[in-house]
Amino acid sequence: MKNQAPLLLLGSYHMNNPGRDLHNAVVDDVLSDARQQQIRAVTAGLARFRPTIVAIEVQREQDAAWNQDYQRYCQGQFTLTSDERHQLGFRLAATCGLERIHAVDWNEDLPYVEDDLEAVWAYAKEHHPDLYATVSGRFEGWAREFDRRQATQTVGQLLSWLNDPGRLAQEHLNYLALATLGTAGKHPAVPWITGWFQRNLTIFVNLTRLVSSPEDRILVVYGAGHIPLLHQFAADSGHFAVENAADFLPQSASSP
Repeated sequence: MKNQAPLLLLGSYHMNNPGRDLHNAVVDDVLSDARQQQIRAVTAGLARFRPTIVAIEVQREQDAAWNQDYQRYCQGQFTLTSDERHQLGFRLAATCGLERIHAVDWNEDLPYVEDDLEAVWAYAKEHHPDLYATVSGRFEGWAREFDRRQATQTVGQLLSWLNDPGRLAQEHLNYLALATLGTAGKHPAVPWITGWFQRNLTIFVNLTRLVSSPEDRILVVYGAGHIPLLHQFAADSGHFAVENAADFLPQSASSP
């Protein structure tokens, strides 16, 4: 497809410790002087992509409220919190002189999804303990690996590790492994995983609707778990030319 819009998908960790995942690393203070210096280096690296659009993990109906905060930030009237959508999204958009940011998330309750992810995990633990141990062990292992790396690595290096294609592929496989739960005629995880695919497919569609000019270049800041599906949809669709986040992240070593 001609005129593919350049797209950079940056998978991030949740810098403000919201505890939204079943296995959470404990993120250190990204507002410290050292981490702020590192985040400025990340922003400078990402700015080399020359984005004309920065999209973040915010519900679309909250777009106006978040852009009010973004305008206040650009005017020096809003202090960035530790939220990665502020630290990376707002900071990058302002660095690139963009007039606004774009909320592209979608995460509505679905009528065919009766159980949440915690119920899926509970079923796996009771009925498929080996699979539960394997998948849960991977997620827990990544959380502990993040803790270990955080002690010596910069924000740029942590983001490079999170966005490593091999690590992302293994994370995506965990969802497919959960889909196999159950017995003949019983698929307890499939509705939830269908909802996960639907959420990411909707995000992808929202991204396509941001493109209005052949000059548009889109940079997306999202939780790293979303990146494999967003990458697949973007690349397979032919709408985007997907670039490698690692090419724009600083790799210099320093202690936090």
